[in-house]
This record gives sequence, C-alpha cells and structure tokens, in this order.
Amino acid sequence: SSCGTRILQCGHASRKRTQEPLVGVLEVCAMPPKAIFKGQTFAFSGKLSQPRKEHEELVAKMGGDVSQSVTASVTFLVSNEADVKACPAKVATAQGWGIPIVSEGYLGVCFAAKKLVPHAKFVIEGSGKKRKAAAVEAPAGKKAHVPDEA
Repeated sequence: SSCGTRILQCGHASRKRTQEPLVGVLEVCAMPPKAIFKGQTFAFSGKLSQPRKEHEELVAKMGGDVSQSVTASVTFLVSNEADVKACPAKVATAQGWGIPIVSEGYLGVCFAAKKLVPHAKFVIEGSGKKRKAAAVEAPAGKKAHVPDEA
C-alpha cells in the first residue's frame, strides 16, 4: 500500500507495516527536536572547527540558550585547548566561577545521543597559569560558581 511507502520516506523503516493509522506516524515525523539542552546556557570562546553560528543554532534548536559572554547563568563554555592555554577573559571568568570548559565535540555527542550526556570526558583542563577574572561579580540574586580551593 502507499502507506508503507510513506512510512519508509519518513524514516520509520523499522515500524511494522500493519493496520496502524498513518496519522500517528505523521505526528512522530512532525515532532520538534528534543529539547536536550533545556535549562542549559552555552558560551563560546576561541576558534572552533565549525562556524560559531552553526553551534549557536544547534544549541537553540535543541532548547538551550546562548550567551555572548560568560555570566553566572552560563552552564558550559565551549572552547579548545589553545584558547584555554591562552586564557582570555571568557576562559578566566569560567575558571574562576567553576563553569566547565568543554570541547565542541560535547555538543555533537549530546546531539547524536539525543540527551545531555555527562561532560567530564569533554572537559578541557587549564594550563595551570590561571589569570584572575577581571573583577567580575555575579548579578544580584545569582550565586557565582565557586571552585574548590586546593
């Protein structure tokens, strides 16, 4: 039947060709992307392998927010090893507030898994020469991330 062809075109090849109504399949195909980044705010720093705009669009499409600067609401800074070693203001602020600095691969893995995966494997460690964040304070009512003292 034409129903089976339409199901395959929708990418639901594994769905059985039975008397199931096609309406249910169309609803599945028309569903918006899963909001895996809901409640997460990402900032970006340094040169990335893909255009920053593409990463920002992916985060927004998956329910997350994007910040142009590192603020107390940022949950992840996406960067690269060279940028973390150079320690620009965004990196220094993220380090000072204990915000995880992750490689851009983290976004791709979350997207492929269709869920927010643990970020520990994607964290970029600093070179040890931390620069003090330029007297940045958390906005009133927001608590800044405080790293553990060593």
